[in-house]
Amino acid sequence: MKKLPIEITPNPLISSVVEVRFLSELKTEDIIKNIFPIIGDIFPNVINTDLPRIMKNDPKLKYTPDFIFSNNEYSISIGTNIIIFENIDTYHLWDKYFVLIKQILEKIEKLHFINKIERIGVRYISLFEPKFKITEIMNLKFLIPSIDYKQTNSFLQTELLKENMKLVLRIAENGNVTKGIKTYRGLFVDIDASQEYDLPNSLNKNLLNIIDKLHYEEKLLFYFLLTETFLATLNPKY
Repeated sequence: MKKLPIEITPNPLISSVVEVRFLSELKTEDIIKNIFPIIGDIFPNVINTDLPRIMKNDPKLKYTPDFIFSNNEYSISIGTNIIIFENIDTYHLWDKYFVLIKQILEKIEKLHFINKIERIGVRYISLFEPKFKITEIMNLKFLIPSIDYKQTNSFLQTELLKENMKLVLRIAENGNVTKGIKTYRGLFVDIDASQEYDLPNSLNKNLLNIIDKLHYEEKLLFYFLLTETFLATLNPKY
């Protein structure tokens, strides 16, 4: 594997989601009754999203979690068909983050309520200052030759396929990104790496390996996009 930076400063990440979608016989009340007791020592804070069950018939809300459990560093959102991990405020680097994910999924796996894994996803969103342009800091060139026009506010979306994985890449200048109650503006890079085929049927070692691989592919693409000159300004540590 190509050697990639462990850390860059300042870190542009504003979102670092790891998600598992599944089919199960789990009921909403089972989350508090059976799951919270085994993760509550790590995630003592609880928020009920209060989404009416009838609203889950809306395809856009199908995978909305029922509860958000958190501590000072991480959150885990759980519904009857989804588990979502996220860093809170600061990104705590993959080695530490992945250890937590592994620890929690191994605990939940012992409850044996999952019938089928539908999707595994790793989605990272980074935000750079509005002053930066895609063609200035990235290895991407899509200028339209013209004498009469100035190209601005560029936007790119593409899908990249590799083996069973799909990476959806979105890049936009002067874009808006919302996280919680905060809205951020600047040049954003959104990479959503996922796998929907050839999946295990439980939260086992194979699933963890897929999560780790998706993270690597997401990270590989991110650093491929940045020019060496711009990367050097981010003080990379290897």
